[in-house]
Amino acid sequence: MASNRRFCSQTTPRLLLREFRLDGHAAVHAFASDPEVVCYTDWGPNDPEETTAFLHEVVDSARATPRVTFAMAVVDRSDDMLIGSIELVTTSSQHRRGEIGYVFCPTALGRGFATEAAIALMRFGFDGLGMHKISATCDPANVASAGVGQMRHAR
Repeated sequence: MASNRRFCSQTTPRLLLREFRLDGHAAVHAFASDPEVVCYTDWGPNDPEETTAFLHEVVDSARATPRVTFAMAVVDRSDDMLIGSIELVTTSSQHRRGEIGYVFCPTALGRGFATEAAIALMRFGFDGLGMHKISATCDPANVASAGVGQMRHAR
């Protein structure tokens, strides 16, 4: 479902989900250029220009009307470091469906951040956007990501 709604930052006990800013290039490029981080994605590893293009794309998509993509920077509240990216995309306005995806820097892996961020963004999708179904897909070899996708906290 397309939305004219702006995303308000979401806070969890450990994380802040907020809009991306162009000044986040160094932090985003640190994980987007890492072959081990992006080995399960259909993009990357990024060169600096691709990271710049990504940031411009998500900043521009945040201003789109109607808005169909909600790409968020994930910030660790304990040290204010940008540690990942999570995105909710409307896949069918008519059927009120979306899809979620995420990527995190290596130091954030295995700490439950992906699950925490996914729960917060899905709550926004269900409660804020009125979605009925939010799906996620991952490479079958990505066991950790599959675990996030099977979380029992989702409705």
